[in-house]
Amino acid sequence: MTRRNPVNRAQRRLARPPRERFATRTLSFDVDGETCRGTLYLPGGDGSDPPTVVMAPGLGAERSFGYPAIAERFADAGYAALLFDYRGFGASDGDEQVIHPASQRADYAAA
Repeated sequence: MTRRNPVNRAQRRLARPPRERFATRTLSFDVDGETCRGTLYLPGGDGSDPPTVVMAPGLGAERSFGYPAIAERFADAGYAALLFDYRGFGASDGDEQVIHPASQRADYAAA
């Protein structure tokens, strides 16, 4: 009987060094006097202006919780992907980690 590895594919993929197929840029943007921080995943290729997917984690999560693997998939498919943390979570300003839907909608609109 073979033992199953408890580490899922997304976690293994995050442990690998970044690939040459896409580039990443760290960025930040202001929302009501506070700063949201994120990463922009850009597809490799001719440097054209690709369509962009804006991503943020679900309730109470941070962008580092497996979401980079999804953003990489978008970049591999030719899309730019902006992955950011809501205010109060992750690398963004604030540390209260309170879910506030109106503020999170404002964060998305600013992104």
